Amino acid sequence: MKILIGVHHFPPRYTGGAELRAFRTATQIQLRGHEVKVICVEDDHLELTDDLVWHDSLYEGVPVRRLSFNITKAPDAFRYEYDNEWIGANLHGFLCDFQPDVFHLFGGYSLTGRVLRVAHAQGVPTMLTLTDYWFHCPRIQMIRSNGEFCPDIPSPERCAQCLGEEMRRYRVLGKFIPSLMSEYWKRNKAATQRIVERRSFLDVAINETDHSVEVPPKTFY
Repeated sequence: MKILIGVHHFPPRYTGGAELRAFRTATQIQLRGHEVKVICVEDDHLELTDDLVWHDSLYEGVPVRRLSFNITKAPDAFRYEYDNEWIGANLHGFLCDFQPDVFHLFGGYSLTGRVLRVAHAQGVPTMLTLTDYWFHCPRIQMIRSNGEFCPDIPSPERCAQCLGEEMRRYRVLGKFIPSLMSEYWKRNKAATQRIVERRSFLDVAINETDHSVEVPPKTFY
């Protein structure tokens, strides 16, 4: 079989739990006689570029395609954080060339939900290993900007407020006049709509996925 693994980042520059799990999976696949390649994001704030650039390399025998771009130069930076069309176009060509039997995505952020949509559209079976809460939470770990744990998927208005309070001025106002700021975010239809669109797009991406697995955090390493 030919298997393409997608993960937000990859060693040697990045050595978090999902990255190491993806690397170990790739090496085990090779040991079992299958062909494997990896696609990841190397740098999402690359200077002096207005588009995506990429290079292919080897890491300890694993072929890796490393994508780099500057997210601040995207047509819509917020949307490109969950639906990156640059990455989608690159993956489309990669799938055509490699023609994998399976596309296995670890996590989701950085590569974004676009990769699942592209693979599905090209008839490639997809598998998703969930290593965090990114599909539900733009902040990835369900931790609010004030440091509190978010116990459940919040309303779009509350999610927009949490993202807005990453900026200090909104966080301070939310602390001292919480009821007034809560009303402010309920009336901020533009911010709320962005969350609604994000959830809608990612819901489709997950529903199109053929198989998904949730990995408990303690098993990441």
